Amino acid sequence: MSLFFSTFYDKCTGPLLMELPVLLLTNGVLLPNAKLKVPVKSKTNLATLDRFIVNKGIPGKSLVLVAYRVEKEKKVFETGTVALVEQVVCWSYNNFVQYTIHLVGVSRAKIEKFAIPISTVQQLYAIEGGI
Repeated sequence: MSLFFSTFYDKCTGPLLMELPVLLLTNGVLLPNAKLKVPVKSKTNLATLDRFIVNKGIPGKSLVLVAYRVEKEKKVFETGTVALVEQVVCWSYNNFVQYTIHLVGVSRAKIEKFAIPISTVQQLYAIEGGI
């Protein structure tokens, strides 16, 4: 059993719930073992990035929940993706700052309790191998 899997699953009690910071996506889906570069533009995602990821975590070890919603609606889908933050890229010019976050999908997750900035999730299945 991989080290990561053990954080989600306890042999005695079954699946564990995790609380993770949320990034909202309106375009695209991140699947397990896939990589995605996401431009961070919304105020919600910028606040999550600033509060929980930039200068807060260990590079390559921060986990986030990628939640999906339709752009014009407030509703968030009940299934998201647990993702590993590989890198955060920041560039600026003429007083304009742009962030791009590089993510790797770890597993799909059921969103048990959705809230901004932290949601509670349950892993749907495990990815074998070390992270």
